[in-house]
Amino acid sequence: MELMEAIKSLERWRPIAEWDDHINELPKSLTTAWQMILEVRKPESVKTMVSQKDIKDMVEAIQDDVPPLTVFRWYKLNYTRKNAEILGIDDVVEEYYRRTKSFYVVDTETNEIKKFANRSELARYFNRNQTTISNYINADKNVWGTRKKIYSYTIFKQRKEFKA
Repeated sequence: MELMEAIKSLERWRPIAEWDDHINELPKSLTTAWQMILEVRKPESVKTMVSQKDIKDMVEAIQDDVPPLTVFRWYKLNYTRKNAEILGIDDVVEEYYRRTKSFYVVDTETNEIKKFANRSELARYFNRNQTTISNYINADKNVWGTRKKIYSYTIFKQRKEFKA
């Protein structure tokens, strides 16, 4: 509740938008209130806004392919890489992006599945350029001259014939 009182006292002095510009004119009686505001502005304060249980829930949601932006929004936090790092979940976010940017090639005769990290690896595998390969991704048609189909991570995950 002290933070609210500090904000109210500073608002009586000047509107919020003018605080940073007129800080040199700050009365001595409001310096403690200003220090409290500065503490809250520090990025480390993000960690104090989220409990360990919430962080665990955030990790589970991201691992279940909920976008990090959405998960952070649930907890009323701004999604930045810095905030993810402060919360200690930057590796989970990196893994999410690595996973969702991947592609799967399925051989239609043998049902052999190969995973590729990005579109350029996929194009090298088929000896084609990235633009040409884009025509076959999620199109449910064989790549010209092969028995293989290409799926993005999200479509591959949704298809029933590939679920265990």
